[in-house]
Amino acid sequence: MQQTSKRPLILASACALLFAAMAVWGWIKLQYGFNMIDEGMYMTDGWRLAAGDHLFPDSSISAAMLYAVFNALIFHWLPDITLLGFRQIQYAFALAAIAVFAAAIYQRSRRPWLLLLTLSVFAFTGLDVAGISANLSYYTYPHLFFVLHQSLLLFALNNRRPGVRATLFVLAGVALWAVGFSLLPLSGALIIPLLVWCAMRYLGTAREEFSFKEMLLVTAPGIVLWAMVVIFLGDEFFTAVLDVLGYTREGGTADGFDRVPQQYVAVTAVFAAALAAATYLRLRLLLAVFGLASALMFLIVSSNGWGWVAPFWQGWFSRQMWFCSLLIVAMAALLGHLFYRKRRGLALDQAHLLLLVLVLPSALLALLFSRYSNVGVMVTSYVALPVCMATALFVVMRLEHLRAGENLAAAAVASVLLPFYFHLARADWEFTFFDLPPRLLTRTLSGGFGAGIHTSEYYEAMTQWMTETARANSAENDLAVILDQAPMGYMIIKRRPALNHSWGGWALSNALRRDSVAAMLRQNRQPKIAYRFLRAPILLPVPNKEGEFRLGDRFRYSSKDPVSVYVITKMQYQDTFYYQNQPCIELYVSK
Repeated sequence: MQQTSKRPLILASACALLFAAMAVWGWIKLQYGFNMIDEGMYMTDGWRLAAGDHLFPDSSISAAMLYAVFNALIFHWLPDITLLGFRQIQYAFALAAIAVFAAAIYQRSRRPWLLLLTLSVFAFTGLDVAGISANLSYYTYPHLFFVLHQSLLLFALNNRRPGVRATLFVLAGVALWAVGFSLLPLSGALIIPLLVWCAMRYLGTAREEFSFKEMLLVTAPGIVLWAMVVIFLGDEFFTAVLDVLGYTREGGTADGFDRVPQQYVAVTAVFAAALAAATYLRLRLLLAVFGLASALMFLIVSSNGWGWVAPFWQGWFSRQMWFCSLLIVAMAALLGHLFYRKRRGLALDQAHLLLLVLVLPSALLALLFSRYSNVGVMVTSYVALPVCMATALFVVMRLEHLRAGENLAAAAVASVLLPFYFHLARADWEFTFFDLPPRLLTRTLSGGFGAGIHTSEYYEAMTQWMTETARANSAENDLAVILDQAPMGYMIIKRRPALNHSWGGWALSNALRRDSVAAMLRQNRQPKIAYRFLRAPILLPVPNKEGEFRLGDRFRYSSKDPVSVYVITKMQYQDTFYYQNQPCIELYVSK
């Protein structure tokens, strides 16, 4: 009897060790890789506001991505913060969100091992589950605030003290507003409280669980706060939003529901169907099927279905797409199960209510996100915490009728998650967004914004050349232009953008480039220096040559590109940065 009583503690301890190991590994990961592209935009958009620019008209393109305001506050409070420091703040936010979310779930399901096991992979990935950029961006801020929203909502639903309950509902509404403030297209998430309220009534949940008045308490903060934002920012906000909408339509967005993701989802659906069917077998048979299916799925993800499944995003994000396919299948299956119970005339109990609150909002947010982002349905990974937790809870629920012990339940949950978790973490470790894999990052940036980052010789040489030439040809308060698609350059040289946006390739819009040059001249924001990238600032693996990498392809600037035309006609050529005898960047200075 004494040995049996120790088993839950041993299981929880093992899961705690796993969680701690992933957290330590995740912290170490932050110092690897230098990203000139997206991560540079995340940093520059916030830094320029803290360094003296205004949202309107200096950075009006940020109207749809107001996460820059949050980053500007960090730069204001910590003016000497580095890129590594920003990544560490993102990671600290991730651990805090995981802790709050775990506490909210623990009130409903008191299984420490389940929380630690299910959330362990996120202690490694942080808020950037897709492994794109471990920084604070319009991907990670919505993820952070959405997790906080769901946690506060669960705390409120579990609290019976009227004053505390009402306060928690209001705070959940504030967090939901922050999701849309971070990225404007996600403001549609404000409908989530109404959607959950309607679903509860349709599915037969007790009325006192979430009343109409409480639904309004969650919804009202978003409406009030957006009204205040509109009043404070004025007509310029609407003008900027309409401009951004036009630029986005011109450039177009990727269709997140093309054939490639469907292949991943179809294979994962077969895996899920096999596990669901196994829950009707005897316990020993069930565990055997779970183990075999898990091993097979592990091999499928590892080999991308032995080459039968098309690579996602040139193969860089195939393993992340497998994980997203699990999330998509889980959301569809769990929502289907809840509505199936309605058809059978069964009201939701507390366990099913928890599944509804976790999955229904996640599905809506993932749908909104995927229609905006160029990575399509891969943004499903930014609702991964609640969906993975709901999946694990459902597996345990299905095993309860078989009277499976905690160890067997843990084995079943691991069987479902491990094939995806392992490869997700491996992909996150190996991909440093067009820098080399960690084992090949032999240089460490010693100063400037990138101090402490382990990177390649290529990026080290590039940052040194840009820093030295900027210091020699401009002053601290001068403006600059960096083209194309290398906004981290602004952070390297510490010169604010002369244009109203930092990433020259934003939305692939020619109208944006034309309008930004016109605005620059109208506002008398002419650049002192300009860096014209001749090659994409990335390192790409050489096919069929393990461990070998090549420089990014040459840029083909249009002869009618307004930004490029301005630089080469109105400014004077000064110098060129070469790497491996290849011209990579041209420097221009004002005449």
